[in-house]
Amino acid sequence: MCCVALICLPAWAAVVESTLTNSIVPLRIFNGSNLLREGSGFVVQADRFNGYVVTNAELIADADSLSVTVPGGGGQLTAQVLRTDLSSDYALLKVNGLNLPALQFSRNEPTSG
Repeated sequence: MCCVALICLPAWAAVVESTLTNSIVPLRIFNGSNLLREGSGFVVQADRFNGYVVTNAELIADADSLSVTVPGGGGQLTAQVLRTDLSSDYALLKVNGLNLPALQFSRNEPTSG
């Protein structure tokens, strides 16, 4: 079993392909003005005021600030770390103004290909 954001899913859970384009967001991790690394996360909830993104805790370690790139030329938004769990390598970020669809998981076993 794989647990993400307190929701346990079977290990074979697949994502709904149509939500991939706008639900996975690039992240930039900074220490001061220095770019430490880049990675990605996925939207778990969003509306025009608040967005929540899940990523790896290891990715954001040692960060002073984080930014999310909005797909489709929507610019950069600042992300705030709400919770991390290094033992499960999980981090929850809050991103004000992120109005993107949440990544949807399929209830069907994925097909190969």
